[in-house]
Amino acid sequence: NKFSAPLDPPLPPAQNGTTYTPTEATHIAKSYPSGPLRSKAVNAMISLKYVETSLRTVYRMIHRFEAGKLLPDDWNPQGRASILTNDEIDAIVEKWTKDHPRS
Repeated sequence: NKFSAPLDPPLPPAQNGTTYTPTEATHIAKSYPSGPLRSKAVNAMISLKYVETSLRTVYRMIHRFEAGKLLPDDWNPQGRASILTNDEIDAIVEKWTKDHPRS
């Protein structure tokens, strides 16, 4: 079964000794042909804790790279960047409560 066989070539160690950066993970994943072998490599990165993110996020980074976009230096531990900051949300709530007083 091609899915239970070890990766060939095996994943290289992380440059910092513990985890891959988004750029490093993307280059390593792209070194495997697209399809089951690349999917197996990305899943191995996750299970070995070489990346601290989801399968979907690694593939998002691959697509960003293929589109010529810059990749972040680090994984965002909180997920995607917020659309609004907390201060912006507070300002919106304050304005709304001023415009819509309780009766």
